[in-house]
Amino acid sequence: MAVILRLAALAALLALPVPAQAEDDCRGMPISAAQAIAIAATVGLLHVKDVDCDDDEWEVEGWHVDGREMEVEISARTGRILEVEFDD
Repeated sequence: MAVILRLAALAALLALPVPAQAEDDCRGMPISAAQAIAIAATVGLLHVKDVDCDDDEWEVEGWHVDGREMEVEISARTGRILEVEFDD
């Protein structure tokens, strides 16, 4: 059941609109904003608040499945998760 809920959450995340500016900052990078959101979902990001790209790193902000606010930094070149932060 948990797997089905996570897959449904991931599908919902991928359907969210991504700010146009986010794509402009990472133009030409292998990892798109939608891919960054999907990668962030693998560490529990459920609801996206903001997506931005700075210095070849995607910053995906939102809420974790447990309700905590979080930020996930992802390499726009490789898709590797660089950092996961939770707000207390």
